[in-house]
Amino acid sequence: MNKAAESIKGRKLAVLAGPGVGGAKLLALKAALKAEGAVVHVVAEHGGALAAADGSTVLVDKRAQCGIGVLRWGVRGRWC
Repeated sequence: MNKAAESIKGRKLAVLAGPGVGGAKLLALKAALKAEGAVVHVVAEHGGALAAADGSTVLVDKRAQCGIGVLRWGVRGRWC
């Protein structure tokens, strides 16, 4: 039987993002999850960086095609 984990420590999480993402909110989410011990990757359609809605830049950790294993259970097609 599956049992809920007591913490998020050691979990790998993918945050899907695109152009116009809320930069400050995404970075705050990533920092909070990392502080709890999670491994967080920003996944987007292309590598490099995303232009956020607030004018900041968010670095992309993995392209959707490269991170498709993370998405396979939730997305049937590829973005690329």
